[in-house]
Amino acid sequence: MGMDNLVAYNSPEEYVAAMRVALWDANRPLAIRLAKLAIKHFPEHEEVQKFDYVLNPPPPRVVPSTPERRQRVLADNQWIRQHRDEYKNRWVGIRNGELVAEAGSLKELIELVGDDNNKDVLITPIY
Repeated sequence: MGMDNLVAYNSPEEYVAAMRVALWDANRPLAIRLAKLAIKHFPEHEEVQKFDYVLNPPPPRVVPSTPERRQRVLADNQWIRQHRDEYKNRWVGIRNGELVAEAGSLKELIELVGDDNNKDVLITPIY
């Protein structure tokens, strides 16, 4: 199935089947083109929407940083460099360069930090 051999399919199921064949044949460009055509003709079809989203994802969003946010990131990274050996093989929660909690597992750390208090907390394992 080449790029020039596209036919008009009569149903979303036919487009989905054609996209699956194109992907099975490792013809991603064709699958992308089919997804664009399918979403144009059948925008409400759930499976067509999924294929279109995967094959034609929206562009990444860039969220501008603030000086305060950059300062928090720098402080958190500095804390990790200074305390890496103390907390090796542990999970830590850090906020503004200060240890919030530490634990042996992610689940335990989340319980310690709590859902309500984890805003702006860097949660990471230390290796």
